[in-house]
Formats: sequence, structure tokens, C-alpha cells
Amino acid sequence: MSEPNSPFIRRWLDQYQTFDTNQWSELSVQRPWLLARQNPGEVQVLGPRVWFYPLWNREDVERVHTKNDYDFYSGKQYA
Repeated sequence: MSEPNSPFIRRWLDQYQTFDTNQWSELSVQRPWLLARQNPGEVQVLGPRVWFYPLWNREDVERVHTKNDYDFYSGKQYA
């Protein structure tokens, strides 16, 4: 997520001029992490619970889909 024309996103997209389809994780995962460390004022790195919670284990799936006892509004997730 970012605001339009953010410096970090522009910097990251510029890196795709050297994209190698055989090494997609280089520019999709490793490079943004490197850029985030090099330019900490341009990006806020969030933990995995913000994106990947509740998990896909049986207990969490039941909590969400069967018991309906997980509050997404107060859970502070983005997705």
C-alpha cells in the first residue's frame, strides 16, 4: 500500500529495468527489503500479522467461518 507517486514505490519500480523472470524473488521480495533498509524514511515495514492473520490452520478457520468470534474491525489487519 502506498500513496500515489511515493518515492519508495518509484525507486522500487525503477529497479525492474533489470528484471529477470528466472529470479522473480530478487525484485519482488529481496530488493524492496534492501531499499527499505537503505531508505527508512520512505517506508514503514509492518509485521506479518497485519497481512496474514487469522491463519489458515483449522482453529483460525473455524473461529472466523464457523464460530464467527473473530473481530476483523479491531484486529488491526490491512488484509
